[in-house]
Amino acid sequence: KQIIPLKVIPNSKIVQKVTLNYNTYQLKLGEKVQLKAKITPSTAKNKKVTFSTSNLHILKVSKTGKVRATGRGTAKIIATASNGKKAICKITVTD
Repeated sequence: KQIIPLKVIPNSKIVQKVTLNYNTYQLKLGEKVQLKAKITPSTAKNKKVTFSTSNLHILKVSKTGKVRATGRGTAKIIATASNGKKAICKITVTD
């Protein structure tokens, strides 16, 4: 038998990582912040990211990542790539 070593080359078309412009943030009630997602590698084929909130009573988020503070407390905004890779920003809302 002959053993042939294989070299694994990462697929540069698949999302490896999602990052946000903020990991944590503080807002006052009624304020807004724009979150921006960055996909790595930049050559990924599907760069679509969806935004969601862990608590609609505290934070509302648009499909473009604009976050509005609607209640007091702490919640998370989750940016999810099409393959399930995620980034999270923890936001605290005060008076």
